[in-house]
Amino acid sequence: IYVAGMGRESVGEYHWIVRRSVDGGTTWSTVRDYQLVADKSAEAYDIEVDSSDRIWVVGRAEQTNYPSSRWMVERSADQGSSWSSLDSFFDTMATFPECISIGASGTIYVGGRSN
Repeated sequence: IYVAGMGRESVGEYHWIVRRSVDGGTTWSTVRDYQLVADKSAEAYDIEVDSSDRIWVVGRAEQTNYPSSRWMVERSADQGSSWSSLDSFFDTMATFPECISIGASGTIYVGGRSN
């Protein structure tokens, strides 16, 4: 089982978090705790696992000058041990990739919004 979301640190910024359970949800471990820039928020919004057991996560990460942020799609092919950024683009306004879906042919679809 994989879940994605965000955790807030004491100074108020969010971290992009991915957690995994290998025992049906009894115990959990964090496989991704991410910020693009230290002391800037990063938020994971949705997660999918494809038929090849690759984990796909979509979210946004603030850059140095808020409200600039980066729309991001990441993938792990090794159960969360390492991650690759597959789609990332900068927007001068806040971007929110909010959902990901995998089609029957393996095509990845990401939907979201930009303010």
